[in-house]
Parts: sequence; structure tokens; C-alpha cells
Amino acid sequence: MFSWVGFAASRAKAAGGLFLTLLALVAATTGIIAGTVGYTSAAATSSAREAVSLDRGLEVRTRLAHDPAAQARLARQIIDDTFAPAPVEVEEASADGDVTFTVRPDAELLQPDDLPHYADGADRLRLELRATDVAVSGVFVEGDLAEAASVAARNIMVSRALGAIPLSVLVLVTVLAVMQVARLLANSREAQLSLLVARGASARQVFALSAAESTVAVVAGAGLGLGAALLALRAVPFGAAQWPTTLGAGLLCFAGTLAIVLGLLVVQVRAAVTPGFDADRSGRTSRAVTGATLAFTLLAAGIALWQLTRAGSPLMVDDDGGYSVNLVAGAAPALLLAAAGVVALGLLGPLGALVTASTRRARGAAAFLTAAQSSRRVTIYAAPVLLTVLATGAATTAAMYAGTSAQLRDDLTAVADGAPLRATLAGGDFDVDVPGVDAATPVWIVDAAQVGDASVPATGVLLAEIRDVVTAPEGMRLLPEAEPVDAVGDSIVVPPGTAELILTVDAGLTLGADDLASLDLQAEDIRHQLEEMDETGGEWVDEQLAFIVGDTAERLGRPMELDVRLQLRTLDTGDAEPVSAGPTTLPGPEVTYDEETLTGHGAQSHEVHAEHVIALDPGRRYVIDALRLINSSTSGWPRGVHASLQLTTGDGESLLADTGGWASTTATTPELAEALLGEGEQGPGDIRPVLDTSGPTWRLQAHDTDDSFWGSPISAANTPAGPSPTDAEGRGTGSGLTARVALTPAAADAAALGVGDTFELQFMNRRIPAELVGIVDAVPGRTEPLAALVDMASVGAVFASSGDAPRPPSELWASTSEDPATVAPRLAEALGGAEVRVGGQTSGTDPTAAARLIFWIACAGAVLLAVTGIAAASAAMRADRRPEVAVLRALGMTPRSQAWSRAMELAGVVVASVAFGLVAGWVVSRLVVPALAQATVAPGQVRILPELALDAAPWAGLMALGAVGVALVLVTIGRQVRAEALDDEYREEVR
Repeated sequence: MFSWVGFAASRAKAAGGLFLTLLALVAATTGIIAGTVGYTSAAATSSAREAVSLDRGLEVRTRLAHDPAAQARLARQIIDDTFAPAPVEVEEASADGDVTFTVRPDAELLQPDDLPHYADGADRLRLELRATDVAVSGVFVEGDLAEAASVAARNIMVSRALGAIPLSVLVLVTVLAVMQVARLLANSREAQLSLLVARGASARQVFALSAAESTVAVVAGAGLGLGAALLALRAVPFGAAQWPTTLGAGLLCFAGTLAIVLGLLVVQVRAAVTPGFDADRSGRTSRAVTGATLAFTLLAAGIALWQLTRAGSPLMVDDDGGYSVNLVAGAAPALLLAAAGVVALGLLGPLGALVTASTRRARGAAAFLTAAQSSRRVTIYAAPVLLTVLATGAATTAAMYAGTSAQLRDDLTAVADGAPLRATLAGGDFDVDVPGVDAATPVWIVDAAQVGDASVPATGVLLAEIRDVVTAPEGMRLLPEAEPVDAVGDSIVVPPGTAELILTVDAGLTLGADDLASLDLQAEDIRHQLEEMDETGGEWVDEQLAFIVGDTAERLGRPMELDVRLQLRTLDTGDAEPVSAGPTTLPGPEVTYDEETLTGHGAQSHEVHAEHVIALDPGRRYVIDALRLINSSTSGWPRGVHASLQLTTGDGESLLADTGGWASTTATTPELAEALLGEGEQGPGDIRPVLDTSGPTWRLQAHDTDDSFWGSPISAANTPAGPSPTDAEGRGTGSGLTARVALTPAAADAAALGVGDTFELQFMNRRIPAELVGIVDAVPGRTEPLAALVDMASVGAVFASSGDAPRPPSELWASTSEDPATVAPRLAEALGGAEVRVGGQTSGTDPTAAARLIFWIACAGAVLLAVTGIAAASAAMRADRRPEVAVLRALGMTPRSQAWSRAMELAGVVVASVAFGLVAGWVVSRLVVPALAQATVAPGQVRILPELALDAAPWAGLMALGAVGVALVLVTIGRQVRAEALDDEYREEVR
């Protein structure tokens, strides 16, 4: 008796291989997709709780109120309301009249969506408490919860958004795999469906029978896959709690798979019951459909790639600050891979025909038969080709993305670090010898500088030393190509190797005839003034006058301290500091007068000869930018000062021989002074200080009361003053030296500057001339897109030309060939307990880590689906080509040759598909991976053009997994074909 149930069981048994393949396919896709979605949620929860761990919190401090209990209740209520709905824990502690509330996230209840509330609440908490009774005499809120939560929230949102991209690839592969396997299953049933229809079965009965069989396979596969996903997530931290999300993803996958299978079944049943519905004897319809599919896929891929290229990133920032995926741009990898797969299908037939033609004259039949069958059975091989291209291309793209994104993160970390070790300096000597430190250099951190009209942060370095210290990612230009140039200008160059300088001073104090006559006149004037004041007689006048005249003579005889200070600059480092040669004591003149009349003043001067030695480091190169003459004492009465200065090296070489252009802005020259005296309108006492720098011996004529001259710089950057005190002073013309600056591309564009341009640089509260010597990709130690790198050796030269010096360095950067973490404590101790940061220790969560893992999971699923598709195709061909085995055996082809031919037939298709997939993966990676990798870079950071890098180990693992699966399929095919060839039993299907 006929039974539909028995008939369905017989049909399922006859096509058991394909049904098992469909079941395995559904189980794999459901398990992978549901597990991936669940893992994404679990990883987000883990990252969120790790980012705001127990050491991330806030401390709220204020004075203890009169009612501490009410204060505590109000504080807890405000804190809970401020952070709501994010859960927090509040601890209270009081001491010495103060109360401290410690606010921490509740790690047991924290969810990723709570992070924005933590960031917002931490920013607002002080304002919320300040206007309440909680704040007694003010309230202080300290902690880094806001920053940590904000960074973690952004990273998790970026990770979630990026995770949708590999999922789209997996969904695409899943849809195509299910469609191909379902189509193969339908093709294997086509004859049976036609027979059922011919024997009177209705379309509804045929559809119900086929739908029941397929539904059983899909339900069983989805149940197995979902169960496996739930079990696997139990081994993942916080994975068990994600069962609702996992269940929802599994049900969606089940519904989508069932819809695809039933949809194809509807088309098949309609074709079976409608005469001529699927007739395409000429093949034109098939070619038209193939062409339309190719055109549509290429167009969709082109649009998606255009969107991705135009936006520069698949991520979009929403109005609320969240991140989402631009669906069109995010689909670019999947659509490009799909386009590659369709192209591969289109090339399969022509390539097969070409191989067939090339093997036609081969000695054996196996090679020709293999090529011919591959070329003829394009429809059956469509599933293996398409799925293999997609799997291989996806794996290659994932490997490129993983390697490139990790390398980009390492590059950003290296740029932000600047050097393996960075010590914060707080003054003191930083020239220390630390075991394990290979090289070290000072660095100046200037957060506010101005290049032209553009405000940029700047980092000052010594270009001659920083190259041995800085950590520069491969292929990035962090330092200008221009070599360091000695900033000499018109400064005095100290010969290399000089160990000491000798300063010779010949000087004295004098009182001229006019000065002595003035003393007599002053005595007479004072006498008259005293006589007018005197009411007792002349004796008091004589006593007072004798005291005043004697005191004046004593003051005029006081010694004067003359100090010569050299503005000495080290060329290699730019360090400039005033170096004192040591004071020279000039005895005052001995003043005499008639003690009876208190007039008749005279003076006896004394000359001084002194030599001072200035010790230098012979291993350094020095220049002298300026000199200053310092008068550290005065008599209050103008005394003449004459001095001769000579500066030589220890070998006797004069350093003042070529200084004829040096001058002081408050002193005149002998030529100008003689011209004024020649006019006869003014005497020597009415002339500015006269400084003669025209020869190797400098000569000075001045008064000790010329305050504007003493201490003023004498350099080549000055012009002399006019001879008369009423004339204008000289001016600083500038040394002609410029600060050497390199800018990032964004900074150069903002300032509208090109290499070689000069501009005004505001640096360390000074405006100095500068020159742009190079464009750098980024500035070491900074991730801002707008930044400047300043050569401090040139800055020191510009500052020194005006008698100034840059401020002390901010940090000491060091490199080491050892583990930086072990060298850091030694460096900190040598610098007196300075804070030392070790490079390479990134903070915060990695937004690309979860996306990379999802990519790998998706690719593993794609590889498994590809192997499943290959197995399904081989199962379909086994039944379809069973008669072929007997025919070939009858023609004399051995069972072993048949097995080898069938296996090589499939192997050739798979190898060609793998090769095409590798090329497609590389092309797709070139097009989309840089944008995907840069999508994780936070706004406001420098843009680094990533170089493609392959994460080889996981990629090789996936390729090996696929190779093992294909090898098993090939071995199985070979054994089955050989067994069929050896089977001599009569069978209906080979009749």
C-alpha cells in the first residue's frame, strides 16, 4: 500500500548524502553566526568591565555636615540619579572633619551600554553636588572615570560597528552555500518530481513532500548548530549570559535558511508541473541570466567601493556621538568578493575548454577526460568554485585586515611613545650614565606654539641626537630628511678641541682734569650752601665741608668689579649659557686735596692686568654669540673706565681678530666719537661709551655710571649707538639665524607653507625667525594631525644671538637594547626619582581585536562551508555519473585511473578556484583594508597610511584546514569511484 511517509523516507535515504550535507551546512552556519553574535556581546561586556575596573572611579571630598547621615543619604541619591541607569557602588569614609564618597561602577551589573552614562555622569557630578547640601565649603571630585569610560565606550561602539562587516561576508557565503546545496539537491530530485507529476501527483502534494523533507533537515541542523553555539559560549567569559542574543541570531539564521530552501523548492515544483517553464534548449536564457548576474554584482560592488572610497571609512558618527555602519560602504568587502566569485564562474568554462584543448593530444586518456568533464559540468562545479573563491578571498582579506590593523595600532603607539623610555625632568643634571641606556637626548615639550597664523603644539629636539633614540615605524618619516646644520652665523667659532680660553684684561679707573675741577667747584658750592644755613659760626661749616669732601674722596677711591661674561653655545646641543671669566678688581683712584682749603683735588690711578682661564670640554664644539661687560659696583660719581680685552685659546690663537662688526646698541664707535669731538660742541664727558672692536684687542672708554651700557650684549647682531646721549641707540638687526622647523602635512597646509619658506615662529613666549626644512608624517611623541618639530640647536642659536637661552628641557628620551621595563627603574633613580614612562604599553581596549576575531571566525565558517559545498557537489555528481563509470570500465579504463581522474577533476577545479581566490583577496584587500584599518583611529589623531601586512599564522591555519577537508573529500571520491568501477553486480541505473 502506498504511503507518503514511507515514500519520503525512501527518497531521503536515496539522497542521504545531500541531505546530510544540507543538515551539516545548516548546523555549521547557524552555529557560527549565532556563536559569533553571542561572542561579540560577551567580548563587549568583558571589555567594558575591564576598562572601568575597580581602580577606575571617583573620589568626592567635602566637609562633614552637621547631620552626616542626611548628608550621606542625599549624596547617594544624587550620585545614583546622576549615573542612572548605570549601576554604581558608593563607599563613605570620614576623617578630620572631612567626608569622602568613593564612587565605582558596579562590576557585577555593568553592561557595555552603561559606559556613556558613566562618562556623562562623571563629568556632571561636581555640578550636581555643588548646589546641594552635600557640598559644605566646596566639593572636590577627582578621578579618571570619565576619560576611561569615554574611551572604552567609543572603542566598543567602533568594535560593534566593524563586527558587522565580517558578518556580512559570512552571511553572503552562507546564503550562497545554502542556495547552491539546495539547488544541487533539487537537481538530483528533478527526475523524481517529473515522474510524480506524470503519475498524477498535484503540485501541492509534491511541494508538501519536498518541503517536509527539507524542513526536517533545516530544523535538525539549526537545532544542532544553536546548541553547539550555546555550549561553546559557556566557555567564554560572560558568554552564558548572552543566550537571548544568541538564540535570536540562531532563529533568524534558521528562518533565513528555511526561506531560501523553500523558495528554491517552489521554483522547482513550478518548473515540474508547468510544461516548458524551464525549457532553455538553446542556452540563451542561461547566458542572459549569467550576464545579468555578473553585471548586477559588479555594479553593486562598484557602488559600495565608491561609497567607501568617498567616505574614507565604513563608520558613521550618529547625532548622539555613537557609531554605526554605512551599510553600502560596509558591504564593499562582501560585494567585491561576490563579484570575484561571479567572474570566476564566468571564466570557468573558457578556461576548462582551453585546458581540454591543450590535453587533447596527451598520451593517456585520464588527463583529457579530467579537463573535458570539468569544462562540461560547469553547472555542478558552480558551488565549489563560488564557495572556494569566497572562502579563500575572505581568508586572505581577513589576514590582511588583521595584520594591517595590528600594525597600524603598533605604529600609532610607536608615534605616541616617541622613544622606548621617556623621563620627566624637573630640573637638575640630566647628563647621567645609566647601565642599559644606549643613547639619550633632552626633549622640549611646548603645547602652545604658533607657526605663522596657525596654532600648533611643538616638540623641540636635537636633530643630531634624536635619530638614535626615536621609535619610528617602518616606512614613516618622523624626522626631516635635511641633515643638522651648524647654526654659526657671525658668531665667534671656538676651534675644535679647545680645552681652555684665556681672557686678558688691562683696565683702570681714572678721574680726568675736568672731573677734578668739578670736585673743587662742588666744594665751593657746598661751602656757600652751608654758610647760608649756619647760624653758629664758621666752625660748623668747616667741619661739615671736611666730612663731605672726605666722604666723596673715599667713594671715588672705591674699587670696581669688572666681569666679562661670554654667551657660550654648544653647537651639537644648542645649549647656551653665560660663562663668567671671573671678576677683575679695578682699584679706585687715590684722590688728594688740600685739607686746609678743601680744594686742589688730584688723583692717582692704578692699572690692573689680569688673566682668566675658562675651561671647556675639548670633545664639544662651541661658538660665542655675545659678550657682556658687567659692572657690579659704582661710586655714584662718574669715573672713567678704560679697558683692553683679549680673548685667545690656550694655544694663543686670537678669537677677536675678525669681530669688527660687533657692537653694543648703547655704545658708539671711535670714528663717530672723533667726528663729534671735532665739531667742538661737546667734550669727552658728554659722549657715550666708546667701544672699539676693530682689532684683536677690544678697547673701551666709558664711565662706571653708564648703566645702560653695563650688561648690554655685544654681538654681531647689533648696530652702534650715536655718540651723543641725545642720539638714538643702536638696534638689533638680527643674527641672520633661523630656527629649523618641520611640520606635519596638515600643519603645513594650515599655515600655507612649503619646504624652504621662512616664517615667524612663536616659541617659548618669543617670536623668532624660522625656516620650514621638511614635511614629516607625524611628530614623535604626538598623535595630533597638526604639530611641529623644532630643532633646538638652531633655536638655541637664535636665542643666544640676543643674549637669551631656551628654557630647560621637559623630558629625557632614551633608547635601550635591553628590556625597557628593567632599565626604567635605573633611569628613574639616576634622575632623582623622576617619572619614567615605558614605550609600547598601550592603554584602553583595542577596538580592532573583536573585529579581527570575528573576521577569523567568519572565514573559518566560510572555509567549512566551502568544504561542505565541495562535498555536496561530489555527492551530486556521484549519482549523476554512475553510468559513466561502467562505460569507461567497458572501454578499458582501469578503476584506479577512473578514481584518479575523478579526484583530479575536482582537485583541479578547487586549485584553480583557490588561486583565483588568493588574487581576488589581495585585490580586495588593496581596495578596502586601508579604510577599514583607519576606521578605528580616533578623531583628532594623525592619519597614518597603513601598509598592507599579512597575519600569516592564522591564514595558513585556515588554508591548511581547508586543504585537509578537500583532501578528505578527494580521498572519499576516489574510493567511491574505484568501488563503483569494481562492482560487477547488475544495477538498473547503469543499464
